[in-house]
Amino acid sequence: MYCSTFAAMETAVRSGNSPYQSNIINFYIVAGLDRAKAMDSIEDTKSVHLRIYNTLLNTMCDTFIPLNWREKCHVFLVKMMPLLSAIYSPTEFNKHQNELKTLYLYFCAPPLHKIKTCYTFEIKNAQ
Repeated sequence: MYCSTFAAMETAVRSGNSPYQSNIINFYIVAGLDRAKAMDSIEDTKSVHLRIYNTLLNTMCDTFIPLNWREKCHVFLVKMMPLLSAIYSPTEFNKHQNELKTLYLYFCAPPLHKIKTCYTFEIKNAQ
């Protein structure tokens, strides 16, 4: 029962159309952390933590998911950074942190032409 609930929440996070909105992401993370605590080995615990992180990362990068949902996933990914810093060496952690920033800019940030149009204006004949 517990595993199917965790898997169901994971599917809801991946689909991006949960009626509970961002709460399902929070519930998924809490359930995953509880599941990680119940593991017998450090490797199994690390595996569960990375499963949560990778699910959120893959959802953030899925262009078929609405942008607001992908941005919510990004917020939770940033909140998971202290956990990753405990799992990885400083070099590996920096690599994952830079990867997250790059992927966020590519998949979630507004396109450059939209940013430019916010600040462009037409100067009429000033004479």
